[in-house]
Amino acid sequence: MEKNIQTFMRCACALIIIVIGSYVIVAQNTITGTWTTEDSSNWKNKDKNKDKDEDRDGDRNFDWREKDNPNKIYLNFRYENSNGRTNGNGSSFAYENLQGLTKAQVESANSVVNFRLAREAGTIECEGTFQSGKGSGTFRFTPNGNFISAMESRGFSTLSTEKLFASTTLDITASFVDQVKSMGFKNLDYDDVFKAKIFKITPQYALEMTSIGFPNL
Repeated sequence: MEKNIQTFMRCACALIIIVIGSYVIVAQNTITGTWTTEDSSNWKNKDKNKDKDEDRDGDRNFDWREKDNPNKIYLNFRYENSNGRTNGNGSSFAYENLQGLTKAQVESANSVVNFRLAREAGTIECEGTFQSGKGSGTFRFTPNGNFISAMESRGFSTLSTEKLFASTTLDITASFVDQVKSMGFKNLDYDDVFKAKIFKITPQYALEMTSIGFPNL
């Protein structure tokens, strides 16, 4: 009986160590920073002759085709990376993908908000305020361990937290990665996955290009 108890205790301690170890790994991989935004309606009167490759915060990820979409909002994230440099990441998101945030809150004269973007690669939790379409606050990003394991099984190991964060904003999924890999690209790296997502490269697109005379892209 005593031997069984000792065996049980050793197993329990090992489990605790594994759980705590996993928690520490996740905690170390979190990102914290600030966010700012403007409701898409506030972009309608912007100078139409402005350089379309760069938004007002100098972020080159903003899609100007989305600026008049009333069902989306632009979020610009800023954080310090592992090298001590400031990173910027801006994208437009549908309200339906931002849990806890509504258009009414965004357009209110003074609104305190807590919302989150939960995707396969991780979760971005935000808090802050909005005043008539303009908002700002802080955020915390936590990567999804299951996504990390899925990417490792597909040959993409030791992904940086910055790449996991970008994967979340771009909505990279394991199924999308499988689609990209199925197109037969040689020496594929994870940055190529980003390019495929940004430029909407899909198996269907590859087949269409092949059908008009561009095989073996």
